[in-house]
Amino acid sequence: MDAGSLVGPATNGFTIADTSSVKVVFGVPDVAISRIKLGQRMVIFTDAIPEQFTGRVTTISPAADPKSRVYSVEVAIQNPQNRLRSGMIATLALGAEEFSKPLTVVPLEAVVRNPRQTDGFAVMIASGTGDSVTVQLRPVELGDAYGNKIAITSGLDVGERVITTGVTLLKDGDTVRLLP
Repeated sequence: MDAGSLVGPATNGFTIADTSSVKVVFGVPDVAISRIKLGQRMVIFTDAIPEQFTGRVTTISPAADPKSRVYSVEVAIQNPQNRLRSGMIATLALGAEEFSKPLTVVPLEAVVRNPRQTDGFAVMIASGTGDSVTVQLRPVELGDAYGNKIAITSGLDVGERVITTGVTLLKDGDTVRLLP
C-alpha cells in the first residue's frame, strides 16, 4: 500500500508473524502412520537451505483426509536465525529405505476398490490413441505406500497410462478425453 491509498475493511495492511518457531505440515498414509508418535524427532530438509533442521511431532490428525487418504502431521522446528520462511517446501524421509529394484507406483487417488472382487483393488487404464480413449478397469496387487503414492506389485506394466483424476466417477468401458 501507498500512503494515502484507500482500502476496504477486509484488506490486510500488513502481517505480523513470529517465525522463531515454524511448523511443517505433511501427509502420512495409513500404512505408515503407526511409525509416527507425538514428540518424535524428525529431520527436515529444504531445497532453499542446504542443511538439515530437526523438529518434534506436535500434532497427528485423528482421521485421514477423505480426498488424499493421508493423515496430517505437524512438526515444530525452532528457527532462531529466521532462516526458514513461511511457504517454503520441506522434505523428510520417513523410514528411508534402499530399493533393490525399480518400483511401479501410482498416486493413491488412482486406486479404487475392484467391483468384481470384494477384497481387491484396481486402477483405470487409458486404452487407445489420441485425445479420446476408452478406460479399462484393471485389477492390481498393491505394495507399500510411499508418501501419497503406492507401489503396484502386479497387474500394471511400465508405460501404461493410468487415470488419476475422477477415477471414482468412471466405469469400465467409458470414453474419456485425456488432458495433458
